[in-house]
Amino acid sequence: MSWGEINWDAISAISEALGALGVILTLVYLIRQIKQNTAATRSSAAASNSQASMAIGNLLSRDVETNSLFYGYLDDLVQLTMDEKRRAQAIVSVYLHAMEEAYDLYREGTLTEEKWKSRYRQIGWLTNRPGFAEYWKEFGAVYAHSFSEVVDETMKSGNMELQK
Repeated sequence: MSWGEINWDAISAISEALGALGVILTLVYLIRQIKQNTAATRSSAAASNSQASMAIGNLLSRDVETNSLFYGYLDDLVQLTMDEKRRAQAIVSVYLHAMEEAYDLYREGTLTEEKWKSRYRQIGWLTNRPGFAEYWKEFGAVYAHSFSEVVDETMKSGNMELQK
């Protein structure tokens, strides 16, 4: 082969190598983007759960009637009409579903251990109220089995500290 001749096999091999390198670099870039997107999505989910918990607290602190229904039902201190009882159960349901979502986020690694311990104590506080047993007996089956086990654990132990 003289200096002026083109070696098409070499050019083809170099082109294939460059193409493969391009594919590898594209995959590395996509993996990084997916990781960043996953982290952002998880952060957003945790923030959303915190906002839901705060919204419940704000509702209870701003609306005297809602607060009275919620605590009246849980503490079994007042006789509620059937309509009041159903409204109170709906409030408990919203509260408990926010805790169930926190549990799911914790299990998937989105919610920190510290945040989950806080939510667990809230579950313990809720489940140890006298009126909660009635709610759980009627509606406990609508919750995921794994979360139901957490609720049952707090009800049986009466302990609001997370058991390992």
